[in-house]
Amino acid sequence: MSLDGEGEKLSTRYPGGRTASHRAAKPARRRPGRGAKVSRWKQKTHRLIKGAEARKIRTGRHDHYVGDVPMTRLNGKLVSGDSLLEIDALFLLDYDGGFEDVVAQPFTIEIEVRGRLRRWTPDFLIVRKDSQDELVEVKILSWLYHSDPTKAALARARLDALRSACSRRGFSFMLLTEDEIRVEPRLYNAHIAHRHNGPLVSPSSVVIGLSALAAAPATLTIKEFAHLIAPLHPIFGLGLAVRLERLGHIRIDRRTRYSLDSTITKVTEPHGARE
Repeated sequence: MSLDGEGEKLSTRYPGGRTASHRAAKPARRRPGRGAKVSRWKQKTHRLIKGAEARKIRTGRHDHYVGDVPMTRLNGKLVSGDSLLEIDALFLLDYDGGFEDVVAQPFTIEIEVRGRLRRWTPDFLIVRKDSQDELVEVKILSWLYHSDPTKAALARARLDALRSACSRRGFSFMLLTEDEIRVEPRLYNAHIAHRHNGPLVSPSSVVIGLSALAAAPATLTIKEFAHLIAPLHPIFGLGLAVRLERLGHIRIDRRTRYSLDSTITKVTEPHGARE
């Protein structure tokens, strides 16, 4: 710090003789081409890993869980969810199949609730194979059955408005809560099926499993199936059985959790079960 004379201002010296006031006066430089680089990156991003169009940017502002589920029936396409309940719903959709595409937050439409216009963004659009496309709303039960009678009545009025809006636009409507999603052992089996229907099971392992099935009885346990393939290939029998079920070669008893004790039944004419 220096005081050169009476009435002069204090100034801080930096290397090179520049002062703090000189540094502050220098205009800030912008990085050229920054926006163009981001734009080019977005263009190069493959459509399967973009996730939901409305949820491309994830920031620290979220105060709840967000995530993406690679849908095994859609070649690993990422579909986004804004809560653990939505994520579990995606696992179940992937487990059950029967769709051509799933899109998160596809668009926003106007609905009328008690004479007032509101905006609604569906959680998911399900493009069905052989039936009407479906818009899905995922809600927790405490929203639908709120302890406050006024809020509970408003929730029911909103649901009626959602159904009416879907009907006018040619969609069916589905509400999913814990009562439809958190059902066991279905949810557990959905997670197991998702884990073993990715790229980890090679086509050669599938061929080995089919060869073992050819000499197997019509009904057997997964543990017995694992013993049949053990001399040929050191692969976990449960994972291969789950993969063969997806391909339509066997059926696994879904009334209990998938395990080595689960019963499998051979299918004589594979048809790409639930693809």
